Amino acid sequence: MPPIVVQNEKLLPYMTDHYDPARLRQLRRFLERQGAFKMVPLRTHLFPAAAVVTRSTSQSGYQHVWVRDNVHVSHALYVSGHVRAAAQTMSALMQFFARHRHRFEDIIRGRAKAADPMSRPHVRFNGATLQESRETWAHAQNDALGIFLWMYCRLACEGVVSHSVRRWRL
Repeated sequence: MPPIVVQNEKLLPYMTDHYDPARLRQLRRFLERQGAFKMVPLRTHLFPAAAVVTRSTSQSGYQHVWVRDNVHVSHALYVSGHVRAAAQTMSALMQFFARHRHRFEDIIRGRAKAADPMSRPHVRFNGATLQESRETWAHAQNDALGIFLWMYCRLACEGVVSHSVRRWRL
């Protein structure tokens, strides 16, 4: 078995071969003190890939939001009782897709090639402005689009988000 590599030595006292409820509570308290569970949304209610992006780390692209990540965050908010926050995140994603719905329509109508990832609906974008990034990126992620539809429809069926077509016509 290869050796375990630990990037943060502060975790060593919390690592063990066996976890019981008390050890898990200790680990959770440690992670809470480190801010590991703190997620701060943008004013659009979307969550960037990194909480803090500096000038030196901006090349990572982590200042962008990813559809899949935001759906997972929305789902976590939903199941933990923060339904309004979950709905705000999903509504912001829907607003982005409504604003750029031509990408769906162009592929469906054959005006754009699905094989060209930049022609596809973008799954990574500027969450602060809901604008697409011009940077070439692999947007061919049907799973991200599918999980978005699943979560949005789940909330729409419960009346938590709008299911009106007129609401999303921009």
